[in-house]
Amino acid sequence: MSNLADMFADSYQVFDDDENLVSVGTALEFWDEDLFALYVERVGSRLRFFDDGLVMMHMYGSGIHFDNANLTQSVAQIAEPEGVKLNGADLEIWAEASEAAGAFSRYLSAILALMKWESGEVSRLSRGEFIY
Repeated sequence: MSNLADMFADSYQVFDDDENLVSVGTALEFWDEDLFALYVERVGSRLRFFDDGLVMMHMYGSGIHFDNANLTQSVAQIAEPEGVKLNGADLEIWAEASEAAGAFSRYLSAILALMKWESGEVSRLSRGEFIY
């Protein structure tokens, strides 16, 4: 594929003239029905799939505060089996362009696992339980 926009059909927004950075809309919903979108950046022959901190911000807005390092470790441990890393507040995975489909699939799998975890933690909070 010649550019990132071609890879994501009608569900993208281009951020630069060279089409090296796009946002991609998805049908994935958080527990409160907010939609998840991600970004894809081309750097040389590699692609970076990342969320620009969206998942962590959503969790924070849901009442999950990351003052406790155990919560941050939980997020990282849920994402890492799919090769997704927590880099600051960004969840990201890097791949060669030829491996984009696999990386995209693994990235979405990690996001779905985190959405499920967040939903459970929000449920615990609503029952008055503390999260450690």
